[in-house]
Amino acid sequence: MKAPCLGLALAASIIFAAPAQAQVNVMVNFTGHSGSAPGAVPKGSMILSGSTLFGFTSTGGSNDYGVIFSVNTDGSGYNVVHHFSGPSNTDGNTPHHGYLTLLDDTIIRPMLNGGASGQGTIFSVTTSGSNQTPVYTFTGSSAAPTSLGDGAQPHSGMLAGAGGTYYGMTAAGGAHGGGVLYSFSASTGAVTSLYSFDPTTGSNSHGQLIWDSTGTKLLGMTRQGGTGTGNSNTSNEPPGTIFSFNPQTSEYTTLFNFNAAVADSPYYTDHGILTLGTGTNSTTVFGMTEFGGTNDDGAIFAISETGGSITTLHSFSGSSDNGKHPFGSLTLGPNGLLYGMTRDGGTSDDGVIFSIAQDGTGFTLLASLDNTTGINPIDNLTFSADGLTLYGLTQNGGTDNQGTIFSLAIPEPSASTLCALGAVATGLAALRRRRR
Repeated sequence: MKAPCLGLALAASIIFAAPAQAQVNVMVNFTGHSGSAPGAVPKGSMILSGSTLFGFTSTGGSNDYGVIFSVNTDGSGYNVVHHFSGPSNTDGNTPHHGYLTLLDDTIIRPMLNGGASGQGTIFSVTTSGSNQTPVYTFTGSSAAPTSLGDGAQPHSGMLAGAGGTYYGMTAAGGAHGGGVLYSFSASTGAVTSLYSFDPTTGSNSHGQLIWDSTGTKLLGMTRQGGTGTGNSNTSNEPPGTIFSFNPQTSEYTTLFNFNAAVADSPYYTDHGILTLGTGTNSTTVFGMTEFGGTNDDGAIFAISETGGSITTLHSFSGSSDNGKHPFGSLTLGPNGLLYGMTRDGGTSDDGVIFSIAQDGTGFTLLASLDNTTGINPIDNLTFSADGLTLYGLTQNGGTDNQGTIFSLAIPEPSASTLCALGAVATGLAALRRRRR
């Protein structure tokens, strides 16, 4: 006979007790120039298509300028789709943050460097590695082809819009040298500068755009600029902004200025992407900053998609049960929780994987990373199709210290926790009946 559920007090202690850390499964150890898994120092995120993950590395491969790769979700079948050629060739090189774009069997990706002007490209290749084409070459011009100029050094991926149009940002170039927000036509390959960033409203964006809850405005963050005050962590540059942009009206609005001078306030997002909430938080966006918070070790924040005050949901501390210095973004799980990684902190001070509720409660350390699992992740997690597994990349560590691809099964509630949840629900129902 099974033991009955425990009382409410004990049940609550079971629910809120710190769970055991989950097991990180290393799927692939990157091997640098050659070997079984060419590629090194992945700084971006992966996308899932069926049972195949696609991603990229910033270095490694046959020319040491990065690769695009594919791998099965069980870790088998690692394959290099494309080896980037280097600065003297037109394909571009050293892809950095964010995601690839997959259109049927064609991968499209902005490249940070390379191309005919050395200012980066938009590159396409089929998933089988054929039809390798530099679709567009950035020039960094301050006045051409229009008065907004042309962008340079795109650090991240693009966001899909209507009618085969995609939207992205560059870190440099444009009329003011602070980068541009651009549109890209998948059918024609044309790139159009829509807004030129300037120091007063934000500049030098390394992140990616998202749509607001209405699907009409683009939301993003900049790494520098704005009216806030910087400090030594930001090279004394203003630490960036949160903004919206309407592609139909070209209206740019600064929603928030990050400010290092405000005690405990989040500031400086290295290459983060905002995440739109769900349910009662459907008009709230969430993000992370590398610095700020109570310990100046970074923070998780929430803010309305229309701007206003910012709320710190969690301050990182760098302790063994916490993270430190998040560089990437939060990923919304099908269970409504937010999942993310930090570059540092945890047991080995090499980064952690965590989850947190949208109201800021229930911060849970899922795993601390070490040299075996891979260390110092700086981008985002990807969910499996069934929402039960997380996939990610680390830029260092692994058997060759070139980074890893890993998976982590999201811990399911234990039998005792489920029993406790049932006990709490029963107790609450009894209390309601007494009050009637």
